[in-house]
Order: sequence, then C-alpha cells, then structure tokens
Amino acid sequence: MSQGTRIHGQLLSAAGLWLLLSPFVLFSQTSLSTGVSDKAILVSMSMGFLVLVIAGLNTRYHRWVCGALGIALGVATLGGPWVLGYADQFMVTLSSSITGVAIISIAVAECFGSNQQGHS
Repeated sequence: MSQGTRIHGQLLSAAGLWLLLSPFVLFSQTSLSTGVSDKAILVSMSMGFLVLVIAGLNTRYHRWVCGALGIALGVATLGGPWVLGYADQFMVTLSSSITGVAIISIAVAECFGSNQQGHS
C-alpha cells in the first residue's frame, strides 16, 4: 500500500467517524426533541459507516470503484441537508457541506492521483 493510499484511507476514516459522531455534537436539543432530525441522524450515521467501509477496502486494484463510491457518498453528504429538510440548522449544514466536499476531494485524489504501481 503506497503512502498516498494510506493517507487517503486515514482521511476517509476521519470523515466517516465525524459523520458518525456529528449528529450528537451538532444537533440542538430542540431539534432532537421535536423529531425533525431523526432522518438526518440515521442518514449521517449510515453514510459515516459506508465511508468507513470504503476507507477499509483494499483499493490497490479497484481504485476507481472506491473513488466512484466516495464521490457518490460525498455528493449525498453535501446535498443531504437540503434534501432532508434540515438546512435551516446552520452548523449541521456547514458540517455536512465541508465533509461532503472533503470526501469528494479525497475520492477524486484517490481515482486520479499519481499511480506509482501501475494499477488503476
């Protein structure tokens, strides 16, 4: 495993852990008590789990598959607040936007980054 692939995996792992934990850190008590954020919590935690699975995959021979899945999850994370209707919560929307852009960037770097071993 190359140093770049290891770093990409570690960055994706950090993003996945943040997606798992961010609902508990960012959602306010009022939104939790009204039930508005139930879907958002479930989706965020599911995406976090999927990002952790993608980070753990062996991407030596299937770099483009993990990259495509990462891009799809990044786009879903980026658009989640508007699709699920919790875009009015600024910190949650900001967190989802930053995390989505980070996941997309990592996935694109994984797909199109330097290929030292000749595998794609």
